[in-house]
Amino acid sequence: MTPDEYFSMIILVLMGLTFVAISLIFLYVVYGEKETTVQTTKANMRQMFFNSFLRVQLTLLNVFLATP
Repeated sequence: MTPDEYFSMIILVLMGLTFVAISLIFLYVVYGEKETTVQTTKANMRQMFFNSFLRVQLTLLNVFLATP
């Protein structure tokens, strides 16, 4: 293998790795934000469910305490 072939192979490998890195960065930028908003939405849904569950419990408790 001549030095010219060796350095050409290294350049091709580096270009391939650069392409993979840029592709992964692009995918992170496009889909990374949606992933965090999904987690936020799940957290909000969990909190809303918990709040509504507490309201139902308090309503039932008030009904049972108010009954003579």
